[in-house]
Amino acid sequence: MKSLEGFRNTFHYDPRTGDIFWKVRRGPVKAGTRITNRWPSNGYGRIRFDGREYPAHRVAWLLYYGQWPKGQIDHINRDRVDNRIVNLRVATASENSCNRDRPRRWMKGVTFIRSIGKFQAQIKKDGRSRYLGVYPTEREAHEAYCAAAHLIHGEFARVI
Repeated sequence: MKSLEGFRNTFHYDPRTGDIFWKVRRGPVKAGTRITNRWPSNGYGRIRFDGREYPAHRVAWLLYYGQWPKGQIDHINRDRVDNRIVNLRVATASENSCNRDRPRRWMKGVTFIRSIGKFQAQIKKDGRSRYLGVYPTEREAHEAYCAAAHLIHGEFARVI
């Protein structure tokens, strides 16, 4: 991995907008040009530097704090290209997975058990599922999930 000095000599990061700019000319790209590359497979911004690609949010963290992040970086508002420093936080894999959209079919944390005609609530933490009970309505099961999410995941809980 490249050093902090190498990145700081090559890039400028604006923490208010989350944009990263070239400080030096690179072939046809002029100094001061904003970097807008994205990985098509996952939508995250990327920075190509000395033959390697780096996630833009990790480069933003490096340029702002002066060290590579320990762990994953979570985009608080879930916008994968919003790299403003106020939108980035270090997270474990489990915490990062809490900040996802709800499933399309049922409310988050809820599955329908067809054999009994009821809704089951469950939550995951560190790769383990925790059973929260069976409820007559989807809403009640989701409320049980929400209560558990706030206790287990704290600020990373996303219950929508």
